[in-house]
Amino acid sequence: MSAVALLSVPPIPEFAVEDLNIGNDDIRREVWRIDATIPQLAYLSHNFFRYYGKFPSVLARKLIERYSMVGDLVLDNMVGCGTTMVEASLLGRNSIGYDINPLAVLSSNVKTNSARHADFRAFWKHLLPNIQAALERDNLFGSSTVDYRRCIPAVDDLNKWFAENVIRDLASLKALIDEERDDDFRAFLTAAFAAIIRRVSRAFDGEVRPHVNKHKRQRSVIKAFSEKVLDMLDRLQVQDAVVTDRRIHSKAYLWDARLPRPETHGVDLIISHPPYLNCFNYVPVYRWEMLWLGLNPRDYSADEVVSWPAKPNIMREYYEGNREIIQASLAVLRDGGRYCIIIGDCTIHGVLEQTHLKFLNMGTELGLRLETIIYRDTYYATGRYAYSHRAEYNHGVGSEDNTKRDAILVMAKPA
Repeated sequence: MSAVALLSVPPIPEFAVEDLNIGNDDIRREVWRIDATIPQLAYLSHNFFRYYGKFPSVLARKLIERYSMVGDLVLDNMVGCGTTMVEASLLGRNSIGYDINPLAVLSSNVKTNSARHADFRAFWKHLLPNIQAALERDNLFGSSTVDYRRCIPAVDDLNKWFAENVIRDLASLKALIDEERDDDFRAFLTAAFAAIIRRVSRAFDGEVRPHVNKHKRQRSVIKAFSEKVLDMLDRLQVQDAVVTDRRIHSKAYLWDARLPRPETHGVDLIISHPPYLNCFNYVPVYRWEMLWLGLNPRDYSADEVVSWPAKPNIMREYYEGNREIIQASLAVLRDGGRYCIIIGDCTIHGVLEQTHLKFLNMGTELGLRLETIIYRDTYYATGRYAYSHRAEYNHGVGSEDNTKRDAILVMAKPA
């Protein structure tokens, strides 16, 4: 995508909000029908990295607009790829993110660092001759002073997933990135590098749990990387024009959300998107991205709140871990602040597990007061790799049946 195509901010999708007005209590109930496509929701820096299981960008936008004010502090205690942080920046709110996955922290910080887009573009122009030379050779970076072989992951199944020339080019590219002295630009290039790993591998591009695609066309590492960097630069330039308040700060930290972070306090709004029970565990999904970045997934898996497979002991640990996260987050939420939990139900061996109600019970037991229940329909949920019956939520949403729900629980910390 060229800068010419991004002279104006892309339209941000709107969605329908339906007031259910059911029940005899003081709880407000709504349905949010988000029918935008994935490309429409991937405006600005939201498309930097394909993070599986993330919620729609406009969902975070609506919550931030409704439950916070300009200049407020927003916390996402399981930040993922930084959707909440990007929207907070666009709306003039400060933001903090936690995640136990360093890939998520990297992505979140790069996506909100739009103010340096001009520097990054200048740095890229100096790096470009090496990129172009490599593209012409379609082989190794001869100019790198670092031995590329140290950047090759030491795992037995590497050749199953990557062609030999792809391995050489990825390792050479990583060696060149590691030589960059500017910390922010090195992070930017590293995020772009991570974003192309699945694309140049032998795996299907869109699968959460990857399988080898025997018919996949091999892609050039250097071309894929160059195109990704240029697209990211263009998007940051436009995003920088939208973020008009330079006093706004955004920062993601490698942190276990089950523990209060001492430096964090006075949070006005928490947006939390726990992993869905019986869905997938996040760290193993990004095994190859982490390995190519020189990270061992096993070093981070121990801190993950595991959600799959939903066996009795895992379910117990899942709820206990999320309860600890809510409790720790309440310590930094100001009195009167809102805590929004985005969570859906699941089925286990055909039996409905009403996960959202258990999260609601946990929140109220810890002192939160329920204000609003929002049910959401997201029409792109069923994809090529999804089972339709697992993606179906909220049919007959206005009734009090045992329908599978995808909900947003809006709770307040009493003043």
